[in-house]
Amino acid sequence: MKKILLVVIVTLLLVCCFTGCSQSYGADEQNNIGTNSERQMEGGENMDLTKICFVVDGTPIDVTFFDNVATRDLFDVLKSGEIVVNMSRYGGFEQVGSLGRSVKSSDSRTTTRPGDIVLYSSNQIVMFFGSNTWSYTRLGHIDMTEEELEFLLDKESVRLVISLG
Repeated sequence: MKKILLVVIVTLLLVCCFTGCSQSYGADEQNNIGTNSERQMEGGENMDLTKICFVVDGTPIDVTFFDNVATRDLFDVLKSGEIVVNMSRYGGFEQVGSLGRSVKSSDSRTTTRPGDIVLYSSNQIVMFFGSNTWSYTRLGHIDMTEEELEFLLDKESVRLVISLG
């Protein structure tokens, strides 16, 4: 039974690899500012949050991003190039790593669930395969099952590449 489940998970991850970064936009009960995935920026340029791509250890992952000050600032930062984050497992329920710079944030006490992506202390990105309650800024949610998340993230370390696709 475990072998069949592992084969199914690996197959799903491979399908994700071949489909690329096809994130979708989502709304959040907290930190939601507007309802459009494309926002008009100064100078008439559109900010399309669906273009933010997350790749974990070479595997593109589908993420629904929340439209808030942090994701818009992250989008602006990514216009200068990709960000590589070396992440480490912490507490048995998350991967955490430094962005190497600060991003605007609006922290509030939050209980996360598996798949949540948050900003901690304005410069740490956290991806959950478990749950925790702390003060975070929500960035988005990984569109995977809990089993897929554990397979992808429940390791000593992972390498996250964030870019604009």
